[in-house]
Amino acid sequence: MPVEFREDSISVTNQLKRTQCPKQYPTFGIFAKVALAITTCLFFSSPGQAQEVRVNANGQFGSGLLRSRDGGCFIVTAGHLVDNVPSVTIETLERHEGSGSVRKTYAGNDLALIQLDQNAGGFCSTQEWPRPGEDVTSLLQGASGQGKLVRIENGSSFQIAVLITQFDEGQFITVRSLNSEQSIAKGWSGSPLFVGNALVGMLVSVAGDGTGKVYRIDYITTLIASFWAAGGGPPDEIVMAVQSPEFRTAFMKILEAVISPSPLKAIRGDYDSRDTTDDYSIVAYHSLVGLPGTVGSGEVDQFKHEKYPYMVVYQFGAARGDPAGKARYEALVDTVKQCIPDNWLKQTSNNGSNYDDLFEAKKSAEGPTVQVKRAFGKLRLAMAAPGKGYLLK
Repeated sequence: MPVEFREDSISVTNQLKRTQCPKQYPTFGIFAKVALAITTCLFFSSPGQAQEVRVNANGQFGSGLLRSRDGGCFIVTAGHLVDNVPSVTIETLERHEGSGSVRKTYAGNDLALIQLDQNAGGFCSTQEWPRPGEDVTSLLQGASGQGKLVRIENGSSFQIAVLITQFDEGQFITVRSLNSEQSIAKGWSGSPLFVGNALVGMLVSVAGDGTGKVYRIDYITTLIASFWAAGGGPPDEIVMAVQSPEFRTAFMKILEAVISPSPLKAIRGDYDSRDTTDDYSIVAYHSLVGLPGTVGSGEVDQFKHEKYPYMVVYQFGAARGDPAGKARYEALVDTVKQCIPDNWLKQTSNNGSNYDDLFEAKKSAEGPTVQVKRAFGKLRLAMAAPGKGYLLK
């Protein structure tokens, strides 16, 4: 449901606030600390900064955002800006110039990717792109309805203070100028929208009444994810699923169940099966919480074992090849890193094409763990409830 802001409740200011995750927690036990970190922080993190550039598409001007891939440098910009224009020139705030050509457009979306010439690779050396885990909705809710559009021209940076009049949970933000003498007009397409110093979107069009339509940055990130993950090939559905807000929401619900006083009770569904083939028995149940991109509903396991007696496991489908498999693995690891508290420890092992990342609440094996494992082309996510140091191999 769209969120709207009332103009009469907003004071114009250049200083916009953003909620930060607490760095310290009360000293009342590891599981309470973890629960507090999860319920208060959720997906908050310090957003990366993407560098804006000025785009000249055969005399039609706009802006774009730099992003690197495999040593190359690309610009994300509004699609209509480069319609029927085979090549463009760009200029940075430092007045460095480069050229490039349109690499990809997105049907039904006003978005395009420009690839800069090889000798322009240095343009992307200082930029960062916001990570999929960053919660744009919370940034917008904490913005008091204010933001700023930024544009570069002739070595100078110009800004328009804007009122964020509305935003939805998926794709769009609506803005208009807070200054009657500064209008959002032709030439501002592709301009980044900031809340404070956090990038939250990119302007793609302006209506006749001066209202600007902005793509949310998390929508853009999801839309172009397959291009970065799979070298510009066909979209990888699992990468897209793992980077989606729906995945993060479900993951947090499962993780809260894992660390709760009654491990996994909140998500344990119907009885599935029993395995007593070795020195420990497994009673398996279906999970009540599904994760996008996984095979089946997920499994909640109870072990007749004193170490990690409870675990929830999700399996992903086999990848089309090693590059796609690694992209899936890296996307899942990145999402997990964004969702768990930043004081958890991380261990990584790499054996050829097999990878294993283990996140632990603390060094002694008494806290919950999250494991991302890729072996023989298959990807698995496992979360173990409190116990004494056992993780299913």
